[in-house]
Amino acid sequence: MRAFDFIVKPVNYYNFKLKLSEAINYIDRNREKQIWISTKNSKRKLDVSHIIYVDIINHYVTYHTTEGEFTSFGSLLDVQSKLGGHNFILCNRCYLVNLDYVKSVTANSVFVGETELQISRQKRAEFMKALNEYVSEGGFV
Repeated sequence: MRAFDFIVKPVNYYNFKLKLSEAINYIDRNREKQIWISTKNSKRKLDVSHIIYVDIINHYVTYHTTEGEFTSFGSLLDVQSKLGGHNFILCNRCYLVNLDYVKSVTANSVFVGETELQISRQKRAEFMKALNEYVSEGGFV
């Protein structure tokens, strides 16, 4: 819990509304985000922060998480829209990587957890830019 600001009496409606909106926006930004996926036999809720990376092969999307692997049918474009606004970036046309789990990067690979994923030449500049922005904004803390 943290203090956001203070309000001087007498309370003015505009000032109160502004301070309350700031507090609500802060809570929304820091709330644990979750997505629903449809697996072969069920629907499952995944915490976005637990997704290490996502891969796609023949329209089967596999979510590699800290809790295991979960496969559903879909497209990487759909997954990107679900995970938009989080720290996910494509390293090639098959892998969507959570920057929170990147351990190292070499000339052609990124190590996500214990897994080595290839970075394509077309995606390398965009991936490195996103990684540098992530680090400069306080990632890897």
